[in-house]
Amino acid sequence: MRTEIFTGSFNFKDIARVQYSYYALRHLPHNTIMDIKVTPLKDTYLVVENILKTPSAFMTINIIIMK
Repeated sequence: MRTEIFTGSFNFKDIARVQYSYYALRHLPHNTIMDIKVTPLKDTYLVVENILKTPSAFMTINIIIMK
């Protein structure tokens, strides 16, 4: 990923045009920011939800004591 950005777009039926970009976070491996732009093509009701998921390996804290 040379520019750290992946951009795409699509039309959802004749309801809306969706444009999106994924931005790589170089200082946080395996993480991205997603930017979404929705342009309605006719009157539309939109519900947006943000669900964050964390892998179970990051949920527990393992302490290793070196002697």
